Amino acid sequence: SFSMQRESSLFTITAWLEPENIERVEALICDRLSALTTTLVSEIELARSKRLLCNDYAFSTETPGQLAGLYGYYHTIAQAELSVTYPQRIQAFSAEDLRNLASQYLSPYHYAAIVMKPL
Repeated sequence: SFSMQRESSLFTITAWLEPENIERVEALICDRLSALTTTLVSEIELARSKRLLCNDYAFSTETPGQLAGLYGYYHTIAQAELSVTYPQRIQAFSAEDLRNLASQYLSPYHYAAIVMKPL
């Protein structure tokens, strides 16, 4: 569900696959993360991602209880007014902004992987 953290938060990728595909999929994930740091996402993908994030925000703020939780959370960490600017802040991101953020926070060389296999 929607959450706009004040500082960085945990980024996870989950994959359910056959054990023989683990190494190949892990290498693919690292390759894609590396590509995000050097290549701009397409305008179509950027627009799709913005739409999904804004829709998630809209559906996460429908009820009075959801709004109370959201306002309380933001009042605690910053200002409650920031919670209502999320869609505008998402819409303001450019492909260059995302590439810069990926370069700063996503590294295919610094990550933790947990693998669970059947016995």
